[in-house]
Amino acid sequence: MNNIDFSSMINLAKEVLDILKKEYRPFLSREKLEWLENIDINNLFKKNTNKSHYPFIYLNDDTYYIKDIEYLENDKIISSYLNGNKIQDLYQEIVVFLCFILLSSEISPLKIGLIQNEISYLSQKYNLPFNDKLNQKEGEVARVVLEKLFDDLPFNIIFLESEIEIFNYLAEEKGIEIANTYYEISMLMQDKYNEFIKKCSTISNYFSFYNTINYDDVMDFIFEFIHQKIM
Repeated sequence: MNNIDFSSMINLAKEVLDILKKEYRPFLSREKLEWLENIDINNLFKKNTNKSHYPFIYLNDDTYYIKDIEYLENDKIISSYLNGNKIQDLYQEIVVFLCFILLSSEISPLKIGLIQNEISYLSQKYNLPFNDKLNQKEGEVARVVLEKLFDDLPFNIIFLESEIEIFNYLAEEKGIEIANTYYEISMLMQDKYNEFIKKCSTISNYFSFYNTINYDDVMDFIFEFIHQKIM
């Protein structure tokens, strides 16, 4: 754990939150803006110093399952996932994602994919660390949704409080058909996480579970909807 530059994670979080405030201010609620104005970045992360337990990172009182460096390096599943990347880089990349999570309220797999697309955009604009393997499957579905289904889907929905609020917003702004289709895609993806919520308590469990996720039925639903629209 000492090999992880914890201070650089704090500095990066400050930079990313400043960028998010600059880029998305009009779409953030008053409460979220107040939180950004008053946050003490130095207290954002906490370490778990007991190496027999994990996670070792706490973010804003929420828990994220990132085990100590020696466990990460010796875990076959995680080592395969890292695919030669430096572990320090992975931690930096995770920080960018977690900063989005702090402002995104209720999280769903589809929203995670949309966030991943926003991170890709911001990483190019601001030279932020980005790993396209993180949340790769969700990102792929989100790209199809954005490119093939709803090319004008408002990105600000990632900051809305819940799936119901997103549904109501899309119904008002884009029509009930788009709202229903988005909601159906989101629910199909969410169903795959039911067992994960029950069983996964470690990052190793997570990667084992993630390898089993298949969104082919979601893609089939999307392209069937596109085909019906064309017909």
